[in-house]
Amino acid sequence: MSVAKAEKINVKYHFDSIDILRGFAAISVVVYHVIEHFNWSSFPTSGPLLWFRFGWMGVDMFFVISGFVIAMSAFKQLENNGTEKFIPSFMKRRLRRIVPLHYIT
Repeated sequence: MSVAKAEKINVKYHFDSIDILRGFAAISVVVYHVIEHFNWSSFPTSGPLLWFRFGWMGVDMFFVISGFVIAMSAFKQLENNGTEKFIPSFMKRRLRRIVPLHYIT
């Protein structure tokens, strides 16, 4: 194994801005539910706080962030393992995460 290949394996990506977006998305959904559940009619209906009246956009942000994170993980695995080992490895990892949650819920 070449030195360049060994260095690629240990590279981990972390984007602080993704964490900020994830936190904002979570807060958006929680605030939306508080507004709706408690019939908070005095919550602003204009300006920048209007965003919180559209809580579904926080859920959409989660989907976009998840797609980005999964794609980054997949591209890294594809680069490190090659095409032949990628598909079985990727499917096993995805199923290990999804199937237990499916049966729990």
